[in-house]
Amino acid sequence: MLKPTVTFRQRRALGQKLSATFDFIEQNYKPLFSSLVVIAGLPALLAGILQGYVQTSALQLIIGRSPKMNLQELMAPVSMGIVLLTMFSYLLATAVVVNYMALYEEKGNTEKITVAMVWEQVKANVLLITWGYVLTICVTLLFTILLIIPGIYMGICIQFFMFAIVFEKLTPQKSLHRSYDLVKREWWGTVLFVIVISILSSLAALIIQLPFIILGIFEYFHVGEDMLALKPVIIFVAMSVSLIVLFAKALVWIGFGFQYFHLIEVENSRNKRFNFPSETEGDS
Repeated sequence: MLKPTVTFRQRRALGQKLSATFDFIEQNYKPLFSSLVVIAGLPALLAGILQGYVQTSALQLIIGRSPKMNLQELMAPVSMGIVLLTMFSYLLATAVVVNYMALYEEKGNTEKITVAMVWEQVKANVLLITWGYVLTICVTLLFTILLIIPGIYMGICIQFFMFAIVFEKLTPQKSLHRSYDLVKREWWGTVLFVIVISILSSLAALIIQLPFIILGIFEYFHVGEDMLALKPVIIFVAMSVSLIVLFAKALVWIGFGFQYFHLIEVENSRNKRFNFPSETEGDS
């Protein structure tokens, strides 16, 4: 028996948004996570390989099997590669989640959503999303340079630009304005939700990083002499952790989706109360 389709366009309290997030994941985890692995998995896996390499290289340095200067010269580009690959995988993962949710709203749970369908959606929007992502970083950095508090405020306000690009077909510039307009009157409620969903994601990420923590303890106490033989295992663990962290980030963006639609419904209710045209009506 099919479960009822999860409704996006609905006002929800904090607990209801969290519940809807997990209901959505329960219904869609197989096609959604398959899409994440196929579309965003490669850069995450490459970042994991580099992370595993850093771990084993640090272990070699600790037990004196690697020249210190050569290792330090190599770590800078490797670390930069990890950062760039991780950012790219997060960008793709976010695009997968937002476009998957758009397909789900269109088709409900009566039609199977495939990786190919998600990929077609992502290809159509990825350049716009990338440009919006760059604009978001620039705007947040600008306001942070001015003062930290405005940077935090603006960073929260423009978090939902990707949903405006995909669901409302806006340009990256207009999507940032749209996100800001939605959040500015509901900033405290939004920041509370962002904190809660981020804590849940961070706890999940912390749990799955326990292997690295254990390896770090071994390295600290110099018990790694025989651990170099485990180099393939260390790299495999790093790759696995990168993928699972990607899934944890997807949890955050699914939650953001329910917050985005909550904000739209709050705006619609306010517009009806004061006889203002809605954003959609204003564009028609």
